[in-house]
Amino acid sequence: MKLQIIKRMIAVCSLIVTNIFGDCKIDNNLMLSILLNERHSTKNPGYEYLISFNNPAEAKSVKAYYNDFFLDERTLDCKRLDSCVNFLNHLVKQGITNVDLGAYQLNYKYQKLNHEDYFRIEPSYFKACSYVEQMVNEVGYSWRGIAAYHSKTEKYNQIYRKNLISTYKAIVSRN
Repeated sequence: MKLQIIKRMIAVCSLIVTNIFGDCKIDNNLMLSILLNERHSTKNPGYEYLISFNNPAEAKSVKAYYNDFFLDERTLDCKRLDSCVNFLNHLVKQGITNVDLGAYQLNYKYQKLNHEDYFRIEPSYFKACSYVEQMVNEVGYSWRGIAAYHSKTEKYNQIYRKNLISTYKAIVSRN
């Protein structure tokens, strides 16, 4: 278990180093802030095997059959890559597509990847970075633009923005 955590943190650190060399145009600390804000409170940053439901009724219907996998009312821990892909395939066949996936909680409905890549840190990092870049281009390089990663809807953007700024300040103050 500790070895998995160490491997995951090494992967996250290597992505940040990769970012320094230009593969992601978004500031390292911002990407780390997003990762920290997207993590489940019971899991370490970078934990990939999460499926979070955005529709409470859909979560409830799935939880009725897979209760042992749920961490709370909306988030399922699929525990392994193959299980996550199987769960996702099953959900999509059922028409459930408004779900957030993996460490960066990429929304299946809006951010398309190979199903396995949602649950792998490196591809999800680059997709998350690309999506932040897209939002910044659309909304502007501002906290509002960066928080559009989570939502462009002002109410939700504002809440996420506040948390993101707080996380970012905590990271920067440690550097």
